[in-house]
Amino acid sequence: MMVSALAAILGGILAPALPGISARGAASLAGVICIYLFTVALLVACILVPSVVMGRARQSFRQRIRATPDLRRAVEDDLASWRASYGNASYGPL
Repeated sequence: MMVSALAAILGGILAPALPGISARGAASLAGVICIYLFTVALLVACILVPSVVMGRARQSFRQRIRATPDLRRAVEDDLASWRASYGNASYGPL
């Protein structure tokens, strides 16, 4: 949603300038469109990709724990000595 909103805002800012830019030539118009697409790709890379990775991190970590006995043992050892630093917080990675 955020990437879409920012792309729409940027497109709205550029839209009134497009007739003047296209009057300068097709190369100028193509350059502005390429810069817009690069900016949208940058928004995707900086906002969307990290949020997807962080959203799936817990599920991925749980799958790794189930698949790797040594990692499971290490997590269980850590859980045995772990204490919440603030109130009743649950164990971090799980």
